[in-house]
Amino acid sequence: MFENKNDNNEKTAASAPTYPSSKSDSAKVTINVADFPVHTMKDELKELEAKKNPANFIIAKKTVPLPVRNPGNMINSPQISSFRSSIQKDAEPEKKSGLKKISAIAITLFIIVIVIAGGYYFWMTRVKDSSVANDQNAVDDSIGRSQQTAPNDSASQTPSAFSQTQANYLSVDMQSVDAAGLKEALKKYTGQVSQMNSPGVIEFIITDKLNNPVSFQDFSQKLGLTLSPNIYSRLGQTFSLFIYLDNSFPRFGLMIPENNSAALKASLTQEEKTLARELEALFLNPAYDLTKVPVFNTSVYNGIQLRYVNIPSSSNLSVDYAISNNSLIIGTSKMTARAILDYLSKATAAPTR
Repeated sequence: MFENKNDNNEKTAASAPTYPSSKSDSAKVTINVADFPVHTMKDELKELEAKKNPANFIIAKKTVPLPVRNPGNMINSPQISSFRSSIQKDAEPEKKSGLKKISAIAITLFIIVIVIAGGYYFWMTRVKDSSVANDQNAVDDSIGRSQQTAPNDSASQTPSAFSQTQANYLSVDMQSVDAAGLKEALKKYTGQVSQMNSPGVIEFIITDKLNNPVSFQDFSQKLGLTLSPNIYSRLGQTFSLFIYLDNSFPRFGLMIPENNSAALKASLTQEEKTLARELEALFLNPAYDLTKVPVFNTSVYNGIQLRYVNIPSSSNLSVDYAISNNSLIIGTSKMTARAILDYLSKATAAPTR
């Protein structure tokens, strides 16, 4: 057993290969002693020591270091940047298309709301008003037809849908009608009100053939009322005609706005002696006597003072007047005047809309 002390020299000689220089040298074999493993006693002692103490025997392993990349460089690398830009480019159209869809939906909903609101407004302002106008025209047409019917046929007519809470329109051709014709036209409405059997008064506003309201002075002149100029000067242009069924007898009543209560009251008091005859055109009963008319008296109804005079007749015919709610109230019976006052009281107490 020989110890190899010249390892470096042997390794240097072994590292230099030898080649045959000629054909004669090719048969020669060169043997390098360094190619043979040499097992020494020192190696055997190391192996024995390792078997006894495995913990002291450490086999060195060669570790190949893995290439370490800088994360920042990876993120900012050209490949990642191009990939990111491509994703952003792909996402931007999707984002824009989503915004366009949301905007289109919002605009569509807004248009639908506008259309619904416009339709509702159109229905409220046009369709509803036109239906009311058609109903009113239907009433006016029925009124016009009733004027062409004979007076004795009014009882056979079906009751008209006259309102009991607000004014109805009564159309009359004021230019062509005379006093007798106007009174006969008004009597036909009393027949229709009688068929309704209404417990209260029915209010009418007189209009001409163009549906323009007729002034109280024109109506008075046409019908034949002969109030004094002092009274007319205290009254307004507008007025309402009332029809009331008093114990199966139709009665007329009037409501005319006034502009000076004290002056009007004084004029009426001075004119009471002839007031019944001045209002004679409002009487519907033919059997009455104005030659024996007594003086006016005073009564109170619901805190309102009324002046009245009873007219000798076959029914409860009278002239009752009062000044209330800035208006002159005239009735051709006791209950007619009181029914008009009740009607005005309900209209005043009703809440405004």
